[in-house]
Amino acid sequence: MGATESSLPLARSYGVIINAGIVCSFYTNVLNPIIRSDGSPIFAMIAQGAGAIANIILDPVFIFAFNAGLEGAAYATIIGQALSMLLSFGYLCKSKIFHLKPLSFLHGWSYLGKTLRLGISSFFIQMSLVFVTVTSNLVLTQAGANTVYGADIPVAVFGIAYKVFTIVVNIPIGIALGGLPIIGYNYGAKQYLRCKKTYNLVLISSLIVTAIVTLLFEIDLMLIISLFSGGSSEYNEFAIRCFRIYLSLVILTGLQRTSSVFFQALGKPIQATIISLVRDLVLLVPLTIILPRALGMDGFFYSAPIADGIAFILTLSLTLAEYHQLDQKEQENQKKLTLVEQAGGQR
Repeated sequence: MGATESSLPLARSYGVIINAGIVCSFYTNVLNPIIRSDGSPIFAMIAQGAGAIANIILDPVFIFAFNAGLEGAAYATIIGQALSMLLSFGYLCKSKIFHLKPLSFLHGWSYLGKTLRLGISSFFIQMSLVFVTVTSNLVLTQAGANTVYGADIPVAVFGIAYKVFTIVVNIPIGIALGGLPIIGYNYGAKQYLRCKKTYNLVLISSLIVTAIVTLLFEIDLMLIISLFSGGSSEYNEFAIRCFRIYLSLVILTGLQRTSSVFFQALGKPIQATIISLVRDLVLLVPLTIILPRALGMDGFFYSAPIADGIAFILTLSLTLAEYHQLDQKEQENQKKLTLVEQAGGQR
């Protein structure tokens, strides 16, 4: 994945511990949307937040008080994840709509195929992040070795930039997931205008959040970078260029992610999967490999905004087409209502 000789021992010591506790993260992520769908979004947030807060509190305790260093940070992470998992499992004992029993696990298999079709786009989003990370690390290691930055600075900075990217993009995704059950319910109830109104609110909220973040990048970028790490002049120079160019169109990425969730809510996995695949796997990974060979490090920086721009055009086209279909369905509903009212009047 692009680890250098200096970073490999650190990655190994941290990764062994994190991977040992991966089951906690797995079950937390599985149970969280179930809790939200059961009508308890606040508890879902508390479960996730409690683990994060525990992680933040335990980090300095393990790293400094126990002098455990990087491994201490890993232990703090998996303890936080374990807390979130236990809270999520505890919710199953007091769920609102469903109540699990041993026999519950013997039924419902007929829904598995539809569930997998609707969830495949989320799977591709997560896997695409892995492919982007691996490809970028390998390219940065090779390209950086021939520059004043060396191999370690580009890989370290990209790790921070991609972490910030993930945080920023997850906010619109969270907003969209909050609207998912509302859109899905109204689509099933044939209230198509409500579907559009809900998604419009999701889009506006996502635009506001990502616009504020983009503005922060321009106002005081070093403040954001210093929250994660401080480095040499070469480190800061590379970090500023990486953030300013690579993340310049993060606002479009947020819209793409929300559109993917929108199509999931409508029960349309094909469109959701297309949107999930195009930006990262179809465009970004090839561009990350090709452009640096022609443009050097700048080619790597510009690969992301180019992928964002092209993917946004496709996403916009699919979304507008779906809006047109929703309008047509709403018109058909109105015609049926009019006929019913006329038939009632005649009686």
